[in-house]
Amino acid sequence: MSDKQNSTIDINELLRALAIQKKVAQAGFDWPSWHGALEKVREEVDEVEQELAKCVHEPDKINEELGDLLFAVINVVRHQGACPNELLKAATDKFEGRYSDVEAYITSIGLTMEAASDEQMEAGWQYAKQRAKLKAISNPKQNKAH
Repeated sequence: MSDKQNSTIDINELLRALAIQKKVAQAGFDWPSWHGALEKVREEVDEVEQELAKCVHEPDKINEELGDLLFAVINVVRHQGACPNELLKAATDKFEGRYSDVEAYITSIGLTMEAASDEQMEAGWQYAKQRAKLKAISNPKQNKAH
């Protein structure tokens, strides 16, 4: 399967989760507000952490808990009236832009990403975040995602 086909399937699963949550909410199976949905996210994060903390990892169980976490996050997104696909695209675009700035920073100090220390990469990340803030101030409409 090509990367393009795989990403299309992934996007469809985000939207499928949203559609199922909307359907069951219409039937009354829903949190009264985003507060309950967010509390469920916290519960799922705890369950992921518990599985990851075990000495013997069970990949299937970890993946099940990660899937539950994604589903719970999509429910919070739904409560906010947003589209998970659009939010994920914006977050990915933001990360991609920041990573590009990190690479530029690392190159500007004469290193490659592979040779840079964790501290140098963190400095690059902070540089990228600051650049994003400055871009947003100078052109707020165009740079919402960065």
